[in-house]
Amino acid sequence: MENSDRVNTVTSTRRLDGAFYAVVGITALAAFLRFWDLGKQSLWLDETLSVEFASKDWASLWKVVSTNEANMSLYYFMLHGWLYLGKSEFAVRSLYAIAGILTIPAIYVLGKWLFSTRTALLATFLLATNTFHIQYSQEARSYSLVVLLTTLSSLFFVRAMELRSWREWVWYTLITASAPYCHFFAVMVIIAQWSAVAVLARREVVPWRQFLASVAFIVLLCLPLAVYLRHGSNGHLDWVPRTQWSDLPQLFSSLAGESRLLGLSYVASCVAALFFAVRAARTSDSAFIPPSLDPLRRSSITGISRLTAPYSSSFGRIATRCNQI
Repeated sequence: MENSDRVNTVTSTRRLDGAFYAVVGITALAAFLRFWDLGKQSLWLDETLSVEFASKDWASLWKVVSTNEANMSLYYFMLHGWLYLGKSEFAVRSLYAIAGILTIPAIYVLGKWLFSTRTALLATFLLATNTFHIQYSQEARSYSLVVLLTTLSSLFFVRAMELRSWREWVWYTLITASAPYCHFFAVMVIIAQWSAVAVLARREVVPWRQFLASVAFIVLLCLPLAVYLRHGSNGHLDWVPRTQWSDLPQLFSSLAGESRLLGLSYVASCVAALFFAVRAARTSDSAFIPPSLDPLRRSSITGISRLTAPYSSSFGRIATRCNQI
């Protein structure tokens, strides 16, 4: 009996060591891909304007952010401090390359918490080599930062709901409240998380006191953004078209680089994933996560989908360009 326990312990330790080294290796690959030729191209228009805003003194920057550029305001303040390291293309973009790299281990922890080590490693590798994530991690814009924050938000949301620890809820509140200040679209992930609680309440006892306290503080901290959108946005988001069901085929086509064959493979993969997710949810001995956390898993998937959908047209142009090289 003791020998059997010892063998199981050794096997488990080896698996943990193997997963750790795998994550380190994948993260190193992600770092290489995101820092490769980082400063080769000149800053484009939006990056140049970002550097111009961030170069202002604190008082002037606050005036710009509070009156005209509340979207990505946290990004501007972070870039303001980062510019002390230099204003070259490499220096300016490196902050957001680092944010993209940090998302890799964050995705692993989230995937392992919700599913399994194998699934987490697969998700980590897919994100590390994702063309869109590499592209936007090499831009001096807030996109890689908002992906990092929403990933961490989802992680602490799941942990807080399961562990019911005030410390987890505090971390969730602070990170989640920060995300919309990097980009307004982060709100879509928050809505998906909170919607999952309504489904979760049918199966489990929800820690309502902790959850509602967190929601109240998040709303309070994000209230300035709501006021800005109501009175001072000046139509900055008018260029974003309203999402329609007819955009769904274009989304898959864009993700596939305008390739019909790859687009069909994306659709087939999503249908298969949905099928297995539903089957796992109906199985009492699901190998992925406890049935009570299924809504949280779906909320993570839904939130990420909503967050990336508005950029599908840009993604398509990038993927098409890569296919032509």
